[in-house]
Amino acid sequence: PSVFNDPFDMQFDLRAEVDPERVKQLTLDALWSDSYSPETGNPLGEFIKQYRPIFRNLPREEFDRQFGERIHETCRQLPAHVTELNSRFQEALKATKVLCMSERHDSVLMWSHYAQSHAGVVLEFACVPELDSAWGSAMRVEYRDAMPLAFDNESLIRLCSGRGHTVPELLLDKFVAAKAQDWNYEREWRVVLHFTDPSQRQQDIAFWPKELAAIYLGCRMSPNDRLEVATKAREQFPSTKIFIAEKANHHFALRFLDY
Repeated sequence: PSVFNDPFDMQFDLRAEVDPERVKQLTLDALWSDSYSPETGNPLGEFIKQYRPIFRNLPREEFDRQFGERIHETCRQLPAHVTELNSRFQEALKATKVLCMSERHDSVLMWSHYAQSHAGVVLEFACVPELDSAWGSAMRVEYRDAMPLAFDNESLIRLCSGRGHTVPELLLDKFVAAKAQDWNYEREWRVVLHFTDPSQRQQDIAFWPKELAAIYLGCRMSPNDRLEVATKAREQFPSTKIFIAEKANHHFALRFLDY
């Protein structure tokens, strides 16, 4: 991530944006409600289920006083907690590699930026279930105007009422899958590998021949390069389809012909 061309890409801090009074009141209402039942059984949820008969014997005013203080303290400590999480996540990202892929093979901008100005190639990969393809773990990038939140009112209410978890992996995914709205033309998906070699800026991933579904040769690729790529592809990937890009006649678009 430290060498991405976008200085914001995975290089930002998560934040919390909560209304302490709203969180406290709605959490207390959820805890008090007779119909309340924790959905996920986090440690607090298990505690609530075990001691629910005791809670019901407390007057509502005393219940609110005891638990309201704890919820208020949780909200007060939240900024420091988020700061610590950001520090830990940024450290973890140093040993993380990201493979960036696109839904599209026909974007003129993408060909211009990432395929040697249309003189390179696009590789299309397929998820093959029997091979447990790594592409199946890809996450769709969410394009946004504001940086994502670690906690908002709803997530904190769920956490404080025993209905949710603070899962580090899910928070880490928010770093990986958030980009500025300006990049939405890329329609990007990402495969993340953790615990890679931090001394290497790039690392290769092996894939099975059946996973390479198609190869698209750029409209500016020289005939010799086309022949070389196609020859090697047919030797090593006999089931892979090969296409040649060319400019459309009446639209600012590419079309693809069988090689």
